Amino acid sequence: QYEKACQGVSDIGEGRIRMMDSVGLDMQVLSLCNANMETLPPDSAVYYSRLSNEILSEGIRKHPDRFRGLAALPTAAPEEAAREIERCKKLGGFVGIIINGHINGHYLDEPQFEPILEAAEKWNMPIYIHPAIPPKPILATYYNVPDPYAQNVLATGGWGWHIETGVHVLRLIATGAFDRHPDLKVVVGHLGEGLPFFMNRLYNATKGNLKKPYPEYLKENIYYSIAGFHDSDLFEFVLKKVGEDHILFSTDFPFNPPKQEVDIFNGFEMGQQTREKISHKNAERLFHL
Repeated sequence: QYEKACQGVSDIGEGRIRMMDSVGLDMQVLSLCNANMETLPPDSAVYYSRLSNEILSEGIRKHPDRFRGLAALPTAAPEEAAREIERCKKLGGFVGIIINGHINGHYLDEPQFEPILEAAEKWNMPIYIHPAIPPKPILATYYNVPDPYAQNVLATGGWGWHIETGVHVLRLIATGAFDRHPDLKVVVGHLGEGLPFFMNRLYNATKGNLKKPYPEYLKENIYYSIAGFHDSDLFEFVLKKVGEDHILFSTDFPFNPPKQEVDIFNGFEMGQQTREKISHKNAERLFHL
């Protein structure tokens, strides 16, 4: 099953296109998955991010009407990462960047990563923050339970991935990233990694040095993809909280069957205008497709 998933991730050609045609997907925005460049030392990250982007770029060039890409970055080398954002933008076919969680225990709000935020805003490249396993000190404190299986579930897809990503976004807000870069856009999956649930509570947080309350940034600078969350009640709640212009349809291919995700989305109740926005128009606007 793991080997099959790896093959599905790596296919940037006819096999993936057949799958897309079979479930009615016109275009996919592709990226690396799980923690990759963020775990590597700077030199290795520079080499492998560029290699990954070249491979993806070739797939996009062969099928320009079906694929776009999120660029992988050598986040441990922020200046090089900023140059890779510019390179991929000029290369064509790349419409954003992917950050797979924390950078060896560090986060994008820290001053050394300012070149990445600057370049992402300058080149209109939204940042997709994908979940990752929390840093080791967090694992040892929050998820230190006797059962290894339970620890894995709690630290990853059951809870930890999502809370970790939500904290990453809140750190960006709290440190004024979106005041410094008002046109910066961030995308998170899983219907918001828990953030919409706390929007009312976050209104109670003092603005401090910020220009607006936290929820205003969550409604203006953050976009929310469905990505494997198949709960119609939660979908309706998030839709009410963040609005129809900031939700994106997505599939967790190849880890979830795309036909299942398409069918579930088609079963959600919403008006036709809302459905069109979430299924394609919001992505076209956000990623300049």
